[in-house]
Amino acid sequence: MDIDTIYDMEKNKDVEGLIQSLDAGEDFMTEAAVKALGRLADPCAVDALIRLLGLSKYYAEYGRSLKKGTGQYQSSVMDALVSIGSPAVPKLLDDFQKNLSTRGLVAQVLGLIGDPKAVSILTDYLNGELGTVYDSYEVTKALCDIGHTSCVETLVKILTEEKTLGSKLGFEIIQGLQKSGWQPQNELQQVFYYVMKGQYDRCAAMGSAAVPYLIIALEKATASEEMRVGIIQALGEIRDELAVNTLIEQRNKESYHPQVIDAINDALIKIGKRIL
Repeated sequence: MDIDTIYDMEKNKDVEGLIQSLDAGEDFMTEAAVKALGRLADPCAVDALIRLLGLSKYYAEYGRSLKKGTGQYQSSVMDALVSIGSPAVPKLLDDFQKNLSTRGLVAQVLGLIGDPKAVSILTDYLNGELGTVYDSYEVTKALCDIGHTSCVETLVKILTEEKTLGSKLGFEIIQGLQKSGWQPQNELQQVFYYVMKGQYDRCAAMGSAAVPYLIIALEKATASEEMRVGIIQALGEIRDELAVNTLIEQRNKESYHPQVIDAINDALIKIGKRIL
């Protein structure tokens, strides 16, 4: 078998022949067949592609076989499944539940397909206790990519966890929530949402009600210097003495940038406290 045979199979829509050629033994032939199946987008290829996704994951991690570009090979399989779209979702969900080794990859594919039928199983996984950090990230990102209203409750719950604030995942969640048309419903959600979007003036406009949550945000290790300055400036504009002890504690930490120290001093002055 040569590459021309693959092209002929695609031209003739010979899906079964292309599936059989996945085991041809040569990586470039396998990848050509994968891409052809993706272009044909026939659901009959789903089982074979999922099996191949597991093999590409194994090879990429352990360095076996796949002589040319394991990442590209894996990506081609994922692209083919995305091209098939919603008809692939039931079998992808079945594999997601049964196959630990490809769970993160399958979650990525489900997110890119964007079918809301995947939401229930993905959220059930996040609410369980067996997930790995990597898989949980990929599953959460998949919900963000789907961006359906049925994702909102889970995404909001994760958004308002302290570990999410200022993280890459937090920004992904904001984008996912925006797709669904969600708006924050309470003060905690408002502060975390506005901080993640850099809308510190809106935090300040909330007044003293925002202060406890801004303090939580300020104490987060994942917050960037720019985010810290924005939070501190909001606290200064609110002028609530509840923030004083936290601001002084933060100022005494040597690791902060001078810009953060200056912002703290300015905030303390606005609150009416002498700089010691």
